[in-house]
Amino acid sequence: MRLLAKGEIKAKVAVTVSGASAAAVEAVQKAGGSVTVTVVREAAAAEG
Repeated sequence: MRLLAKGEIKAKVAVTVSGASAAAVEAVQKAGGSVTVTVVREAAAAEG
């Protein structure tokens, strides 16, 4: 699952996803939460 920035987040959350946009990570962190990305972008590109 990929986390994308759309809308507004107001609650502190911790999410683990296979990908996330920089804007989405920033929004989550601004709300006090955290984002863990499980797939390294370079590795995913090499497989594709």
